[in-house]
Amino acid sequence: MCARLAGESVSPAGNRPGGVRAEAGRLAAMRRADVLWLAGQVVLFVLAFIVIPSTDGLVGRLPVPGADAIGVGLMGIGAAVGIVAMIQLGRQLVPQPSPVRGGRLIETGLYGVVRHPIYTA
Repeated sequence: MCARLAGESVSPAGNRPGGVRAEAGRLAAMRRADVLWLAGQVVLFVLAFIVIPSTDGLVGRLPVPGADAIGVGLMGIGAAVGIVAMIQLGRQLVPQPSPVRGGRLIETGLYGVVRHPIYTA
């Protein structure tokens, strides 16, 4: 079910050699651009979910009737699309924007409709 990296052997049981060390090695091998991209995402996450909510919504908030219900509905749809897309991506889901070595292009399900449905969500 999971694709092998180039030059990597797989035991008869199908487990990757090294276990946790192999995963740590993969993260250590991330390119500098990938690390910067991931750090930028962390900063935006902190701003969106910690800093701005601590202002009690006073930043850029205009009272619009029904906006809360519409917002919650859109968040639910986005969360559902994101979860389905992550499940469909499987072992190729990684935090960096560079593709997994030896990975394959997913062209079915949500990925058959939108190139990257996680970003769409």
